[in-house]
Amino acid sequence: MRLAKRVIDNIKLGRTKVIDAYHSNYFSSEDLQELGSFIDSESTLIPVPQSVPLINSNATWPSLEICKKLFDLGYGREIQPLIRRRVQVRKAAFQPTSEERPSVQEHFDSLEVDYKPMIIESLDKIVFVDDVITQGRTSYACYQKLLNKLKKDIPVSVFALVRSNNFNEINKAFYPKKGELKSFDSGKTFHSF
Repeated sequence: MRLAKRVIDNIKLGRTKVIDAYHSNYFSSEDLQELGSFIDSESTLIPVPQSVPLINSNATWPSLEICKKLFDLGYGREIQPLIRRRVQVRKAAFQPTSEERPSVQEHFDSLEVDYKPMIIESLDKIVFVDDVITQGRTSYACYQKLLNKLKKDIPVSVFALVRSNNFNEINKAFYPKKGELKSFDSGKTFHSF
């Protein structure tokens, strides 16, 4: 648990060297192959916004830093920060219960798409990139926000460096999980990871 906390703290501060260390020292060839098929050469990496708007272009955006590191390691076709936070929402990690976390609708209403028709029309596959996924509400709201601008069906996935695991002890540093993210009318999400 301490290792996971240390990794998250470093990522939140924009220190992505930890990704290099895990990529070169801990990933098996099967892990690398799985990651390469998940974020392939057709994937556009879109960083998921933080809970607060970026004040300036020099502010740390952990998801963008992860995108840059993944791209430097050879994953994805390009990085496009197409979605930004317009107004602040409550930080999910600081809310004591699921009910008190921002709903998908709250996230949706606080986001805006940097509408660039040429870029959006050229998208073939989207991978939203986040630092930590808890419930997936922010990622789902990003998907809904961009869906309104897409003129074609394309595959959409979410990559999170860390998956929050409130109910189980973390016993592996690299434990990839795939699943499905669903949204409910209540504004909650469910993931089958």
